[in-house]
Amino acid sequence: MGYRQGGPLLDIKIIEGKLKEVHLPHFACFGARVGDCYDPSIKQKVRVLHVEERGVSIEQVDKVTRFHVKILHPSFSLRGVILQALGCSVHCDFQIYRARTAHLTLHAYLMPCDPALTQAVEKQERCHGSTRILKPRPEKSQWLTSDFYLTTSCPSDVNPRRLELAHDDPPNFFEVFIRDADFDFSLNLSCKSRKQTIWNHEIREVEYRGPILTSDQHFVDLHQTALIDRVSQVDPILDRLLKSGVITADGYSDVIAEKNNQKKMRELFDGPLKGCGPEGKDQFLEILTELEPYLINHLKRE
Repeated sequence: MGYRQGGPLLDIKIIEGKLKEVHLPHFACFGARVGDCYDPSIKQKVRVLHVEERGVSIEQVDKVTRFHVKILHPSFSLRGVILQALGCSVHCDFQIYRARTAHLTLHAYLMPCDPALTQAVEKQERCHGSTRILKPRPEKSQWLTSDFYLTTSCPSDVNPRRLELAHDDPPNFFEVFIRDADFDFSLNLSCKSRKQTIWNHEIREVEYRGPILTSDQHFVDLHQTALIDRVSQVDPILDRLLKSGVITADGYSDVIAEKNNQKKMRELFDGPLKGCGPEGKDQFLEILTELEPYLINHLKRE
């Protein structure tokens, strides 16, 4: 058909009534836009693949925004929908996991921003006891099928030497092996065709040091008592958790109303953190690492 996948596969069933419009997520980038919308001509490059028992069909879209396409008054019952785009780059994510090994081993995934791929990676890594090192994603979109190289600022073994950006499930990854690591170092991701760096960040020792946890045990849960007793920058931490969306405004109000730091931390663990999931706890740990570096470093070395 000459199209590439440009968004997640969705299973939408209409139980009753009719749909006025459907907004389907995509990870494609079509260049310049006005506000949140692209030029109307862009929609000619985008189609929706409609899957039914009797076969598949290609549907046109009515509007393309930065992260969604809109279909007005759809006359069909959606069963499996996939957004497809031709000749465009995609918004990317770059996820790093520390493997459960004696020497430092990182798994680095470059992939389109598809929640299904993120879930596949998280399931695969947590199944083997890995922990995520949370870092920002690349700022600019990249072309599918482009080749990328990953290098480090220290002696290391990186395999494979190059990796193609593809919508594979589960995605392939770079394995980075560093023997006897006890220092900060940088990771550099570069595009072969553009001959330029697209992502560069420091990996701090405090982020990869410490015991590897089991798949059902998070660092903040393991050290809950110590964190309740010893965290001092509670209010700034709560501000960051609210800003990042880990806790709600109501949860923030409940915690900040407590009289001292220990009671605030206990209320945080007993309330908002219970429902934030592994990614929320990862974000909480990153904030703790930034605002309470000496405490977190000490706990990771215990």
